[in-house]
Amino acid sequence: AVKRIYDTLGSANLLGNVNFGLVAFRDSPAAAPGLDYLVRTYVTLEQGRDGKGFLSRVDALKAASISSTDFREDAFAGVKQAIESMNWQGHDARYIVLVTDAGARDADDPLSSTGLGATSLRQLAQDKGIAIFVLHLLTPATQADHDADAGAYRKLADFPGIGSLYYGV
Repeated sequence: AVKRIYDTLGSANLLGNVNFGLVAFRDSPAAAPGLDYLVRTYVTLEQGRDGKGFLSRVDALKAASISSTDFREDAFAGVKQAIESMNWQGHDARYIVLVTDAGARDADDPLSSTGLGATSLRQLAQDKGIAIFVLHLLTPATQADHDADAGAYRKLADFPGIGSLYYGV
């Protein structure tokens, strides 16, 4: 999905005007010790100025070798990391694109590292002028949770004056 976004921007001759960053997230390593990390920044916005360098770092991203405890992940931890750790200064348009096939750990989930719900996290992003797009991959394995997960992601992706930037794929 990330490569398709990159290719689409390239086709529109926008790559010289865009920086990319990449934050990967998983689930609680305490609950599933083999996961290696909760969140990891693979590419900062500064490193993402160079398209080839960005894509080579994307290629370094590997799927987890073990499963988490259920079909939820701490996606909100990844979004929070992107909001707080990226240097957004000097960028007129600021977007986070969350790509996930899992539901997010909500504020009341004991495995949530952020303690934030979709509305609070969205506000944290909007306070920095960041819009959040959600590409929710609707896989058969998570079909029972699609509606509830989509509701949370729609809240996260709601942007004033535009509406929801949520896309179920």
